Amino acid sequence: MVSGSSGFIGSRLVAELAGRGHKVLALSRSMGVASPSDQIQILNWSLDQIPPELAPLAVDCVIHLAHDFNGEDGARVSVRGTLNLIEACRIAGATRQIFLSSLSAHEAATSRYGCTKYQIEQQVRTMEDVVIIRPGLVLGNGGLYGRIKAWIKKIPLVPLPDGGHGSIYVIELQELIQKILLIVQTKETERFYNLFEHEAKTLREIVLKEASASRRMIFIINIPTRFLLRALSALEFFKIPLPVTSDNLQGFISNQISSTPFHEPSPW
Repeated sequence: MVSGSSGFIGSRLVAELAGRGHKVLALSRSMGVASPSDQIQILNWSLDQIPPELAPLAVDCVIHLAHDFNGEDGARVSVRGTLNLIEACRIAGATRQIFLSSLSAHEAATSRYGCTKYQIEQQVRTMEDVVIIRPGLVLGNGGLYGRIKAWIKKIPLVPLPDGGHGSIYVIELQELIQKILLIVQTKETERFYNLFEHEAKTLREIVLKEASASRRMIFIINIPTRFLLRALSALEFFKIPLPVTSDNLQGFISNQISSTPFHEPSPW
């Protein structure tokens, strides 16, 4: 079973699992998943709802990807809904559960996303049937990186916090999917995985590489992080749609190597 199955990672994971012959129960709030088939059963569900009746469905492994991004209310819903679903899956007989967290989830987290993931981690870290995965920034056609790519293709001026010189850990989407599948199938008892490439990259390097691949000429604007955070917060106050939010930026800053409290986490 995959919760958050219509999201950036979830949709690709569901397709990969089904392609390998697994039967997948896809939980989705938007129902925007691949068409139902003999391999994929879609169930409309969101984190603010009571967990579905799972016992008759014989779910043996669960991958938790669902997250509510609706501010502080969404954060509370994410914590409560995820923990309720984990307990319901355990009662229904699931023998293994995987919670997808983030490298921004730690004691010194500053972003709402990182704090929420860390709060869930603290609740599940003693549960022997739950595996925690912390990926770096996921590179693909979705998520924060996908929004950056879309910006590059439309606008030649790219504002980056402090010029994008801070180093971060990243992982390609397909590599992340393959690692998750290995963890699903492994018999080992390891319960914590940090997933990212060995060599860290700067946001500037990532953006320039994407611009080159898209054959776009861009101009990077160096904006102090504090100023950019204030500007994003002001625009959000007036409910102006943005490709990147202040919480996205807070999480990015928290993910930078110089900011992370565990300095050099070991990749797997």
